[in-house]
Amino acid sequence: MEPRPHDVFGKVSLPKVLAAAGAGTFVDFYEFYVSSTAAAVVWPIIFFGPLTSSKSFALILSFLTFTVSYLARPIGAFIFGHLGDKMGRTSTLSLALILTFISVLGTGLLPPYAQLGILAVALLILFRFMLGISLGGEWGGATSWVLEYAEYKGHSNRRAFYGGLLDFAIPLGIGVGGLVFTISAIVSGSSFLTFGWRIPYLAGAVIAIVGAIIRFRMLDSPMFKKVQTERQIVKIPAAEVFRGKRALITLGAAEIYAYALIVNVLVGGPVAILYLSQATIHNTLGLPPSAFPSFAIGVANILGAVGTIIGGILGDRIGRKYAILTSLALVLAVYYPYVLAMESLNPYAIIIGSGIIILFDVMGTGLVGSWLPELFPTKFRYSGAGLAAEIGGLIGGLIATFFAPSLVAGYSGIGIVFVGIFLVGVIYCVITIIVTLLMPETRGKSLE
Repeated sequence: MEPRPHDVFGKVSLPKVLAAAGAGTFVDFYEFYVSSTAAAVVWPIIFFGPLTSSKSFALILSFLTFTVSYLARPIGAFIFGHLGDKMGRTSTLSLALILTFISVLGTGLLPPYAQLGILAVALLILFRFMLGISLGGEWGGATSWVLEYAEYKGHSNRRAFYGGLLDFAIPLGIGVGGLVFTISAIVSGSSFLTFGWRIPYLAGAVIAIVGAIIRFRMLDSPMFKKVQTERQIVKIPAAEVFRGKRALITLGAAEIYAYALIVNVLVGGPVAILYLSQATIHNTLGLPPSAFPSFAIGVANILGAVGTIIGGILGDRIGRKYAILTSLALVLAVYYPYVLAMESLNPYAIIIGSGIIILFDVMGTGLVGSWLPELFPTKFRYSGAGLAAEIGGLIGGLIATFFAPSLVAGYSGIGIVFVGIFLVGVIYCVITIIVTLLMPETRGKSLE
């Protein structure tokens, strides 16, 4: 669809759309990393420590609470997808970020168990649920908005590249979250458990509200407006997503999204942080030992972030399926060397090894930013991409942030790496190869 002369949509800058859409994706994964780190090192002490004498059980309760947001995300994808496919992309995405702002700010200001008792735990669970609702409505709308503008402006042969640019915000958000958490730990010192851990949440709340304001001032998707003008709006978009053979496509897409999330969480999230927190690392590059895990994983995510763009370029050249398979093959190839790097406890080996495997993993992450929305027509694309991603997020979230930590709660040191990271990751990579081979290719196909 080529923009017409003097067309108001044709005057909209695609980089501005990318920035406005990426703000929410950035906050999503920034908060994900901050909360996954807090769930590993803060919440078990200030919220769940008073409930049990077992540190392992407190850790399990903490990660179970963290996982609440994943249970809510498919609900958020349904609600916001419904609104986005009937009312428009920008207004719905703005509302999602406002709810994110409330949830993140609430978590950052929440008093500990020592002050509120069980009410503190209840409110933490409530904020996690609210956040899951809001973030469930984020990614499907953001990717749909960007790809529809790219198509409208005549860049249909570069959709995967633009999807990769948008998903660059995923490892960037995780990396910045790690660095902010590290700086907060260093600056706050002995006050970290009382105030320091809250600083990343307050910063995230500011980013969320600024992003919402920017989105409110942007024009909606021209392709959605065309559907709206031609009165093609469907009554229940989510019902169309699961109608007939499309249900299998949706579930297949969900599994692929789950893979991208699982591996990133295992090697660039709470399980890796749990291992590094328990390990005795003699050289922490001048940082306090408690701050090194979030710093190392944060830097590794930033180093690997370019993988989303590489994946997008590959997706436009060789197709989405073959590019995803390339990502999977590379992850499998470096998985065991990564385990050896973690086992060495050498800070440089940890950062470089983690950065390499994250780079290969997010090649796949960058591709799902185009592949999933391309699987659905405009009239229910927001719902389709959102539900596929968040069902996958539910699967990945349960495995990577609850099952894996629970599995390794009785392990220490390298046992966490082998049981919680290596085995789970490799098994899921193999499953995803099979699913990817069965999925349809979307390269070269019109979004209309």
